[in-house]
Amino acid sequence: MIMKKEINIQKVAKLVFDDKQTFRKNNTVTVKVAAHIEFLSNSILNFLPECEEFSTVGVAKCSPEDNFDLGKGYKIASSRAENEAYNVAANRVSKIVSDLNWTSDGLIQMLEDLKTNRKHNKLFESAVIADTFVSKRDARS
Repeated sequence: MIMKKEINIQKVAKLVFDDKQTFRKNNTVTVKVAAHIEFLSNSILNFLPECEEFSTVGVAKCSPEDNFDLGKGYKIASSRAENEAYNVAANRVSKIVSDLNWTSDGLIQMLEDLKTNRKHNKLFESAVIADTFVSKRDARS
């Protein structure tokens, strides 16, 4: 069964459910969901991969005391596979956020170092100018 379902994630990425495959063995229904996270190129996060594919599996097993219903089994297994896809996507986005936080901390430190170096350079420049001024004044005396 081919399906296309998209969930946008704050205009930065979207989770796309590409396909579902259903398998039945006795009183068990298994659904495999193929999905991918598509990172939108118009976001500020252009360094992210364009697409990250993965698949998840949901299983629904009928209890021996119940009557097997393929439709209900499919819905349950499908829901479980999609829930797992949400978990996988959330974990991958969480990893990206963690990496961004680490990178951002490094960039903030670099910015502070650059500001500090700029201040030192300005002080050095001022000292050189002052020394030159003093040297010229002393030469005139």
